[in-house]
Amino acid sequence: MARRRSGRRMSQESISWHGVVVAIQPRIHILRSFTAESRSFLGYVLQMEGTIGDEMGSFTLAVGKGTHHRHQLRAGDTLRGAGAPRADGAGKRDESADPAEYIQAGSLEVVARGDGKEVAAPPPWLEVPPDAVVYERRRPQAIDAYLFDLYCARCIWGCRMAAEIVLDRWDDSLRRHRQELICFGPVECPYR
Repeated sequence: MARRRSGRRMSQESISWHGVVVAIQPRIHILRSFTAESRSFLGYVLQMEGTIGDEMGSFTLAVGKGTHHRHQLRAGDTLRGAGAPRADGAGKRDESADPAEYIQAGSLEVVARGDGKEVAAPPPWLEVPPDAVVYERRRPQAIDAYLFDLYCARCIWGCRMAAEIVLDRWDDSLRRHRQELICFGPVECPYR
């Protein structure tokens, strides 16, 4: 039976999870057409190490702006909650359409705060990510996949952005999805 929460239709019942935040990055969707480009800041993607359901390992979880603002999440925090698998109507997940595997579907609880040791010497920057308005003001720069995986995958300024591209000027329904790796970081970052 599908479950409704916050106006969204969840594809399956929620699954309990528990783990440590490895990284937090912005969750952004960009729509490109022939005449315009628009970005939507959807919240944040938490890269987690822990358990989700009966499985142990790494997983990604989407949280909203309000949840992040309320808890001021950062790398090293231990959290628990419930999530629903991110899937389209056919039950499939397209990573290029959204980098998050799960969407927060229940209350999120901060079990323990990280000790902050990993924040000491950036890059990568691992502190509490800024609010959406900071990302919206900055000009993103595309970054090579090798550099991203090596240096930016944990940084608050890195982003696996879901891009939706309109392919036909006359038929808005013809679209392609892809994932773009971008950096919102400061210009003094040596990896930008």
